[in-house]
Amino acid sequence: MKYFDIKNPFLKGLIGRYVSDEDGSLIVHGLSHGKGVGSTLLTFIVKKAFNVHRFPMWEDRHFTENFNRSRQYKLTEVMRHEMFINHIDDICNEMRNIYMFAQNRLDEDYPNQDFVKLYRNYKGEYALILLRMQKEALAKGYDYIEIGSDILNSFTDNPNTYGMDAHIEMEIPKSDILYYSSIFKDELMESEEFIVFNGRMNGLFKIPTNCIKQSVKDFDINGEHWNYRTQSYYNRDRKYGLEYNFINFPDNTHVKFSKLHQEKPAKEIGIVKRILKKLLNEMNKRT
Repeated sequence: MKYFDIKNPFLKGLIGRYVSDEDGSLIVHGLSHGKGVGSTLLTFIVKKAFNVHRFPMWEDRHFTENFNRSRQYKLTEVMRHEMFINHIDDICNEMRNIYMFAQNRLDEDYPNQDFVKLYRNYKGEYALILLRMQKEALAKGYDYIEIGSDILNSFTDNPNTYGMDAHIEMEIPKSDILYYSSIFKDELMESEEFIVFNGRMNGLFKIPTNCIKQSVKDFDINGEHWNYRTQSYYNRDRKYGLEYNFINFPDNTHVKFSKLHQEKPAKEIGIVKRILKKLLNEMNKRT
């Protein structure tokens, strides 16, 4: 069995648990550790490597002020670091090589099929919104919903992994699988994990209603649930359309587009100009 050996240590760390520079003064946790600075940088690399562009109002949450407010210093530090800046093109090229390797391995591991059945689990607010959207879609006779997602999303092919409030079971196109744990010899990722990327310009992920499952029987989609992020209850009366995006456009920028335009006060005339003006007026009177 052939495995992909990642040459660039920075990319390897972003895919795995962490990356650090030679003296250990800079440590960045990777995607396998969780969402943060590392996943922001990895998402940027994927966007650059595969020419992924989203509409301004549907940008990935990794590039919003709200997501990076507490991480801004570390991001700035990395983006000025030579291990990133001096090798960005090589990192993007290797990312493309990883994808091509993964596609070839998928054809070997899942022959004669264009899709792989994968699972993704949700909890709390995400699960609540997902199940409520499913309910509304079924009531209106629609067979799918669309919901906002990151460009990089973690799935598994193990239906018994990560039991949460709700989950989806989907046939994912092979072409949407960026890489998965089996192609790496080192344990860079969680076992049986797949990274699926969403390159749609509006950032929405299409989910058939029959793929949405409630995992916890007593999870009440009509009840009140505490949101630790906003320190308030989820709005149980809120209705969602068949398209829902988690990103707020005002979070995307610090820039204030509106400016208060004021007339500039007239400059005070200097003493020399006042004398010349007075002399000119007197000459005009004499003539």
